[in-house]
Amino acid sequence: MKIKPVAGFPFETIAKMKKVIYLLIIFSTVITAQKEKEYSEYKNKFAFDPVLIVDRQGVMSRALFLDLEGDSLRLLINSKVTMLALSSIKFFKMDSQLRSRDNMVSFGLAGAFFAQLLLRKQDTQSDRFIQSEGLWSHIVVGSLGAVAGGLIGLGFDRSGNEKEMEYDFDNPGDVLKFRKDILHTTNETRINFYYEISKVYSRTDPTARQASGNLYDYNNVMLNVFRSIRLTYSLNPSLETGITIYSVAEPNLRYQYNSQYNYSTEEMTNKVYGYYATAFYDPLKFPREYPVSLKAGIGAGFATIDYTVSKSLSIMDPVNFTTVTTFEFNRLEKTVVSAFAALELRYFPSSKVSMALTGDYVYIPEKTLPSNLPDEGERSFGNFSLGLTLGLHF
Repeated sequence: MKIKPVAGFPFETIAKMKKVIYLLIIFSTVITAQKEKEYSEYKNKFAFDPVLIVDRQGVMSRALFLDLEGDSLRLLINSKVTMLALSSIKFFKMDSQLRSRDNMVSFGLAGAFFAQLLLRKQDTQSDRFIQSEGLWSHIVVGSLGAVAGGLIGLGFDRSGNEKEMEYDFDNPGDVLKFRKDILHTTNETRINFYYEISKVYSRTDPTARQASGNLYDYNNVMLNVFRSIRLTYSLNPSLETGITIYSVAEPNLRYQYNSQYNYSTEEMTNKVYGYYATAFYDPLKFPREYPVSLKAGIGAGFATIDYTVSKSLSIMDPVNFTTVTTFEFNRLEKTVVSAFAALELRYFPSSKVSMALTGDYVYIPEKTLPSNLPDEGERSFGNFSLGLTLGLHF
């Protein structure tokens, strides 16, 4: 900024004005930076916990902990933010009032998922498909499972004592432990278990399932609460490999047809399981501070098929009042090559548990048996699903 002298105005006064302006600019910048530092940088979970420090000269000081930055501590001492090198410290002690809530979250989510398996499987359905009239039962059981699991987890969390952290900085092992505790890094999880509940998009057109006189309203089948389970090992933060078991079954079908003297029933029942060697990869590689991941997975293996189509026809003789019933029975039992592809967006509410929105497609080239069931015969056994996956990490 250049200020031109004015006639009759002392030059010394102009110089002083320039200094004042420069100081105001610098001072306002310092104040802004300090405010940003105070309100945005102190995100460590131990921030503002009291600490006791003994330096190399044996001088003891009390302060409030703010953060660990590189090889220095940021502390609040006598209302001033101070940086203190780790190398200048001999002994460090911090009393933390923080308790973990990881177990409460982990047990609560696990309880909501696994409680679904306590409900009795419907005899008329393959695997564990839920029809609309049974959905509320699963919601209630899931809620109770979440509450029960959360209370158990909370008991574990509260049973732990408040952390009293003491470190001898003359011991390199204590220095490493101090860093791990402060930066809240945990032992890297390697083993992962996943359990998926999904809406299965079946090969049969739902609108074609409304045959006259049909016994069940199959369009109201909602979810399969046992779509897949997966066990993997993390080779690195982006790649994990393991095995996956899929239930590729679809809702069983049953139709009844009636006329004046004829009565017929046609049914389809199926058990289809896929077994795959699996790899999941995170192409985006989110930074560690973001509790999310986007992983694409593939698997190759085989599928076992147990598929049956049966038909009965009863014809009544109105003269003799007798009924003749005939049966047809076709069954397909086969093991075939199969594969799957999946994409999941995963969120980690804690280091040991995660939830994911999962979309997957299982490929099975084998075709269903010919039948009169609407849109069912000679279709691929493969299907697509969209659901939620619980992850447990050890």
